[in-house]
Amino acid sequence: TQRVVHVVGVTFCHLDLSGKMAINSQQNTTYIVIGLAAIATAAALYFAFSPKKSSDDASSSKGSGSKDGGGGSSITPVKSNVQSSGSSTSTATTADNTSKAPTSSAAPPATSSSTKDDDEKQLNRRIEEIDRAGKALFKNKQYMEAAETFTEALDLIESSKKSKDKKEGQKSSLTRQIITLTNNRSAMYEKASHPDLALSDCDAVLDLDPAHIKARTRRLRILESQKRHREALVEVCALQLKYMNDNRDKLRLGLPPTGPPPVPQSKIEELVTFIQP
Repeated sequence: TQRVVHVVGVTFCHLDLSGKMAINSQQNTTYIVIGLAAIATAAALYFAFSPKKSSDDASSSKGSGSKDGGGGSSITPVKSNVQSSGSSTSTATTADNTSKAPTSSAAPPATSSSTKDDDEKQLNRRIEEIDRAGKALFKNKQYMEAAETFTEALDLIESSKKSKDKKEGQKSSLTRQIITLTNNRSAMYEKASHPDLALSDCDAVLDLDPAHIKARTRRLRILESQKRHREALVEVCALQLKYMNDNRDKLRLGLPPTGPPPVPQSKIEELVTFIQP
C-alpha cells in the first residue's frame, strides 16, 4: 500500500509540473491520459499485492495454529502413554519379584525339624533309663557303680550339647537334668566315703543353682566332718538367709514361718564356739 501511494504521489507531482509547463491543450490532454494510466497502474499494483499479503497472513496463521495447537497436543499424550506403560511394566516386574521372593527363601523341610525332635526324645529316654539304673544301684548300696551310671548320663548330655545347637527351652531342660544327676552323683560319692569328689559335685551344682538346698546341706555336712568350721559357718549363713527370704512376708507380718529353720540354733552355736579364739 505504501508503494502504491508513493507511485500515485510521484505521478501527481509530474502532472503538476507538467500542467505548469504545458503550453497548449494537446499537451494537457496527453498528460491527463498519462495520469489516468498511472492511476490505473497504481490500482492494479494495489490489487496485485493485496491478495498476496492476505495469503501470506493466512499461511502464517495456519502455521502458527498448527505449531501451537495440533503439534503440542499430539506429543503430550504419546509421552504420557509411554510413561504409563513403563510404570505398569515396572509394577508388574516388582510384583513378579515379590511373588518369587518367598520361593527363594523357603523354610527348611519339615523333616529336619521332626528329626531334631525325635533325637531330643531319644536323648531324654536314654537319660531316664540311665537315671533309673543308677537309682536301682543306690538301693542295692552299690554307690560307686551308681556314681558311674550317673556319670554316663552326664557325659551323654555333654556330648549332645557340643554336637547340636539347642533352643532356649531345650537348654533349660538339659541344665535341670545336669543339676539332678550331679547332685545324685555327689550323694553317691558321700556314701562311698569320697568327700572330695562329693564336694566337687556340690560346687558344680551350686554354680548352676545357688539356692539348691540339698547340695548346700551336703556341703555343710562334709565341711563340718573335715573340721573346716569357718567354711561350714558360711554354708549355715547361706541356708539361713535363704530360709528368711522365703518367709519374708510372714516375718514382716509377725506370722510364724513355714517349717523349722534348716540349721538348728544349737548347731550354729556349736560352730561359733569352734571359731572363737
